Amino acid sequence: MSGSALEGTVLSASRGRWDSSSKVTFAYQWRRCLPDGTGCADIAGATDNVYPARTEDVGHTLRVAVTATNRDGSAAAVSVPTGVVAALSAQAPHSTTPPAITGSPIVGRAVTATPGTWTGTGVRFSYQWRLCSSTGGDCADTNRGTRLYKVAPGDFNHTLRVLVTAKNGGGSASALSAPSAAVAKPPPAKAPQPSSAPQVSGTARQGDQLKGDRGTWTNAPTSFAYSWLRCDRGGSLCASISGAHGLVYSMVGDDVGHTIRFQVDAKNAGGTTRAASSATGMVQAAPTLPAARPTNTSKPTISGTVQEGQTLTGAPGNWTNSPTKFEYTWRRCNSNGGDCGSIGSANGTTYTLTGADVGRTIRLRVKASNSNGSASANSDATGVVRASAKPENTRPPAVSGTPVEGKTLSGDNGSWSHGPTSYAYAWLRCDRNGNNCATIGGARGGKYTLTSADVGSTIRFMVVASNSEGSTTATSVPTGVVQKVSVPSRGPGCPPGSGNPDQVSAIAPPARLLVDGLRADPRVVTGATQALIIRFHVTSTCGGSVQGALVYATAAPYNQFSIPPEAVTGSDGWATLVLRRLAGFPVSRHQQLLVVFVRARKPGENLLVGISTRRLVSIPVRL
Repeated sequence: MSGSALEGTVLSASRGRWDSSSKVTFAYQWRRCLPDGTGCADIAGATDNVYPARTEDVGHTLRVAVTATNRDGSAAAVSVPTGVVAALSAQAPHSTTPPAITGSPIVGRAVTATPGTWTGTGVRFSYQWRLCSSTGGDCADTNRGTRLYKVAPGDFNHTLRVLVTAKNGGGSASALSAPSAAVAKPPPAKAPQPSSAPQVSGTARQGDQLKGDRGTWTNAPTSFAYSWLRCDRGGSLCASISGAHGLVYSMVGDDVGHTIRFQVDAKNAGGTTRAASSATGMVQAAPTLPAARPTNTSKPTISGTVQEGQTLTGAPGNWTNSPTKFEYTWRRCNSNGGDCGSIGSANGTTYTLTGADVGRTIRLRVKASNSNGSASANSDATGVVRASAKPENTRPPAVSGTPVEGKTLSGDNGSWSHGPTSYAYAWLRCDRNGNNCATIGGARGGKYTLTSADVGSTIRFMVVASNSEGSTTATSVPTGVVQKVSVPSRGPGCPPGSGNPDQVSAIAPPARLLVDGLRADPRVVTGATQALIIRFHVTSTCGGSVQGALVYATAAPYNQFSIPPEAVTGSDGWATLVLRRLAGFPVSRHQQLLVVFVRARKPGENLLVGISTRRLVSIPVRL
């Protein structure tokens, strides 16, 4: 024997050496003995060539008896005893219920190892399956190390054991299951059997379809075959319908006056079983359809080269109900085949593509008529029509509008042949004679607003027309020489321009400043008012807001509010002054108004001359 005499440790038996003239088989029996190796007794079920020492072996020795058998008989030999089996650490796992094998050991099926019960915490398990003789002995390790073991054909007539090893932080121990029953071959397969019969749904009428349902089957069929049967009125005397082997069957004239059954052949390794549905009702003849207008069954089609100048040919497609007349309409659509419109008098079976079709697609609409009415159908769209050549200018681009600074010019594409599909634009600044032109940066649209840089020059409009075959450029004749915009005078002393705003330094007599606006915060002065914020707006007789004027304000009589420094008007013409309350306000408990003197002037001018202005304003008082 090999292995340590320690509880939970696996001991392995070596059969020793035997002489025999014929094949020998071996059987093993482990025995528990007294410490001196005497007084041995067989350990029940311990017939493997390995043996995990158990708790009940502690304090004993172990021996293994090997019985060798050949055709002439048997002989036995017993090993020397092990040392006295020592106890495993209390913290290590200890088997209290041995491992077991669950499931039927049948070839092709799986059995499962259960680890048994163990003492200890944090226990982890590993498994080693062993293939043994039919009596559970003479075992050998397999290559399977999981809880699940799939029984192989080579395991037939053997038994199985599983060796379970339990581990935790305190140590490890092993325990061996009892042998399974001998591995058996799987039972012979059973042929499929119907648990619900095949069925047929649908109306039993010529031209209609019946649908077959194969029903449900036991014993796992691996394939199905179908047949439709034509039977007599009572559902008997059936015969297979040639070619009818699917789940759907369309009834024909030969079925009228008969019944139909659906037959299913279910097959597996155990054989083939046939079952048939009950018979349908008697198949009725198809009803006579009322007269109907034409119905399109395949779209109209267009053939030919999709290029300007080429001729397309239309075909009406297929129609039911015998149309007696076809009418054709050719339609021009966008490049995606939508937004279509009829093309003038193009109402024949052919149509010759023109420049107007370039970049577009074409459809054919066919109207089919008979004595019962009419219906229409459209073809698919052609590909995008290609041009026969790149665009050619037939009328040059033109420019409209007045050539004056600030005015807007409009460009016209002119006229082109060969159907341009896109246009690009550029505006050109040229000399007074329309020569030596240069592209104006950023001017790429159909309109252009003249700037001061254009004054003294002429302007041209350049168009680049493109189609599938290339691009062509054409340019307008030059405009007249661009003139500077004339600005009317606003009167003596006023600066030129629109006056928004006017700079006070540019205004001179006889023009005058005007104070034309006031905003006070608060709007009504009360006994609680400590500061009065007043904004004054300054214009002039020239008409615009004035920037840079000096504004002065004081309350009258004096000593009611402080006199702030002069304030300068901004670009909006407004100046803000803050007047703070003094001891002299109010002048009377009956005061109703606060009078404010305001003056606006030009910096550096004499206060009494020039363009300065003065004004009295009043703010309500409520005490």
